[in-house]
This record gives sequence, C-alpha cells and structure tokens, in this order.
Amino acid sequence: MNRCARLAVVGCLLAACMTIGAESPRLPAEQLAKAVKNDSISIPTPGELFAALEKPGKPNWSSQLRGPLPTSFRNRAQIALNLGGLIADGFIAVEAQDSQQVKNTGTDIIKMAKSLGVSENILSRGNSIHEFAENSQWDALQEELEATQNEVKTSMQSHKDQDLVILVSLGGWIRGTQVVSAAVLQNYDERSAKVLRQPALVNFIHAKINDVSPEMREDPLVKEVSDQLGQIEKLVSFPPGKEVQAHKTVLDLAGAFSNDGFKMRDGHWSGTIKPHDHALIAVNLYAGNQYWFSAGATEPAKRIEVALYDETGKLVPTESYNEGERAAAGFSPASSGQYYVSVGLVEGGESSFCLVYSYK
Repeated sequence: MNRCARLAVVGCLLAACMTIGAESPRLPAEQLAKAVKNDSISIPTPGELFAALEKPGKPNWSSQLRGPLPTSFRNRAQIALNLGGLIADGFIAVEAQDSQQVKNTGTDIIKMAKSLGVSENILSRGNSIHEFAENSQWDALQEELEATQNEVKTSMQSHKDQDLVILVSLGGWIRGTQVVSAAVLQNYDERSAKVLRQPALVNFIHAKINDVSPEMREDPLVKEVSDQLGQIEKLVSFPPGKEVQAHKTVLDLAGAFSNDGFKMRDGHWSGTIKPHDHALIAVNLYAGNQYWFSAGATEPAKRIEVALYDETGKLVPTESYNEGERAAAGFSPASSGQYYVSVGLVEGGESSFCLVYSYK
C-alpha cells in the first residue's frame, strides 16, 4: 500500500471514530415545538396500539369483546365518540378472529355513520367488511377498518364537521386504551405496560378537544371527557421506565406476604412524590380482614414510608416495614369504612412510586 493510500485509510478510520464518539445531533426545542401535528398521522390507529400490545405475547382478545352498543343516540357528540369506539371494537374482533363479531360491528358502524350524514361511499366499506369477515381475510380486514375510519373522517371534513372528526379519533383512542389497560391488568408484563406511556399523545388529544367549537365544547359529555383526559395525562406522564421499575420493586415486596396467605389485588396506584411530601389515596376496607399496603419507589428516593389514616384523618397504628425505597404497613380495621393510605418521601429526591395492597 503506498503512502497516499495509507493516509487515506487512516483518514477514513479517524473520521469513523469521530463519528462514533460524537454525540448524536439534537433538534432545538424551538424547532420541535413547531412540528406539525396532524390528526390523520399523529394519532395512532387502534390497530397500531393492539399490534404493540401483542409484541410480548398475544392477549386474550376474545375476553375484550363487548356486547352491542345502542345505535340510536341523538346527541351528535355521543354518536361520534361511540363511532370511534365501534371502529376500535372492529379491530378487537379482527384480533380475536371472530368473523360474526366483525360483521355485527361493521353493520353497527354503518348505521351510526349514516346517522351523522356521512357519504354513501361508506356503504361499500360495510359490504367489504362483511365479505372479508366471511372469508377470514384478517389482514385485509385490518386495512379495510382503517380505510373505513379515514372515509368517515374525510366525509365529515367535506361537510365542515371538524368537531366530529376530532371526537371520532378520540372515541377510538379511548376504547383502545381501555382495552389495553384491561389486558395489562389481566396479565401484567413490563413491556406491555410501557405501551400506555404516551404523555405527548394524551396532551395532543386534550389540546384537540380545545379546538372544537365553543358550542361543542360546552356539551356536558365533551366537558366530562376533557376533564377525564386531564387526569389521564397526569397518570401517564411518568419518566420512561420509572413507573415500571417502581411497580417491579413493589411486587417483589408484596409477593412476600403471599406466603402468609395474603391475596394481592390486580390494581395498583402510581405517581410521583416530592421530598418531605406525601401522596394520599382513599381505600374502602372491611372489618375482620387483614391488609398490607406495600409501596416501592425509584431513584433518587432513599427512604419512603407508608401510613394509614381513618375517615376523620386520624393516624392509625400499623405494623410497619421499612427498607430504603420500599415500605409497607399492615392493618386490621376494627370498623369497615373509608381509610386513607399515605406514601411519603422521607429522604431523597423526587421519585416515581407504586402502591399495591394485599388482603386475607
């Protein structure tokens, strides 16, 4: 190899090393803030959501099917929200490979869409859904359902019904998220749980609600949905991986009580706690039962504590367990009623936490 060739090779290697060692370029926050967010692209379809849920293992889709919905609503906001939910039901029926359920849902989608005055083109979609379901063409059905959703939105836009477009998208997302949450609770898996962490998406959907007309915004159902979205946004706005780690930590702790005959509830409560502050949740307990409330936190928490208060706010005596970022409180109520469980951060920085409880 001549001298020039050697220099060229060395130059290429140095350039490669510099590229590998250099930090990946980042877009400035101002540029990110100006990114276009479009209803047809920025909001995932139910099919996308369900595909992500299936990656760790196929859920029991049949258990997520529900009975027929009324198709004779008069409130246009309610019709649009339920139409979005019905389209999501179609995706669920396809995942469950239930031909009859797909056909029933397809029929209901057409009925509800017609009540909103969408174009006649939607009728041909209904025929295609029936045909594909009859022949168990599941991949084609996925595409047809997505096309049906787009056809409905396009027709609404042509009639200047942008408010309804937003509500159809919202209805589909709500139903999809409801199903995913239920599937995760049935068979908890860390990777499946991560599917639910979509704070930017919830923020975008919440903002879209504020884009509807003032008249639609004052609709009682739309106002209730908007309020609930605010609560959901808080629940899913945890740092990536932190809530999952907190849940794993507390399950390791709570699992020890199962050796003493305690049954762990499927549900859990998670959030963030700040130094020298506490999070409070109300629970309803039965006299005669024994309970253990277990909490786990992530770094930078160094020490947490769990405490119980009765319905008057009085601290009640408990059997306590404390081990750094894990803590538990055991309690046998003398009276049935409402109690309050407190998770406090005694030492360390603001952290994610998770609480579960067991009973016998």
